[in-house]
Amino acid sequence: MEVLIELLIFSYFKGHSYEKSALECWLKKHNTSPLTNNQLKSQTFVINYNLKSIIEEFRRQQSEMRSISNFRCFTLHRGRPHNDQWKNNPKLKIIISLLGPSNVGKSCLASNVEYGQPQTNRIHKITLATDIFFFYLDSLFEDKYVIILQLNDCPGSDQFEAVSDRHFRQCHGAIFMADTTD
Repeated sequence: MEVLIELLIFSYFKGHSYEKSALECWLKKHNTSPLTNNQLKSQTFVINYNLKSIIEEFRRQQSEMRSISNFRCFTLHRGRPHNDQWKNNPKLKIIISLLGPSNVGKSCLASNVEYGQPQTNRIHKITLATDIFFFYLDSLFEDKYVIILQLNDCPGSDQFEAVSDRHFRQCHGAIFMADTTD
């Protein structure tokens, strides 16, 4: 880390920035400006703090982007996390409700997510109560949070509207499904 900080220290002569080690090497052999070749009054260094802070900000943003891109590649697993190493990590529970009228494929979508592939079931059963599916991610978010995803498959019939309302109020997000062929 010290080597990196040393490389970030730049010197400023006549409106141009140079690496400190290159300037030190130049000044051992010369008493002139490396840019204009004019005689220097002083060989003192002026640290370019603006450039240093811009580089540090860039490194921070790159680290943040790496963290986000690492989180984009995850796998959903059914059930609750079984990793003993994650036992003491804080948990973030995200609740998503599937909403929409009857026979639009809410339960089909939920089972596709649960099994990780499309299910071919020709028998269509009506959802009478909210089916709840639990998933967890195979990696920690920001290297500390265990993400638990709760998927609520709400019934679509009008007679079960009160059940859907309760789950809709508690969810963080909703997927509204509709039949576009009507």
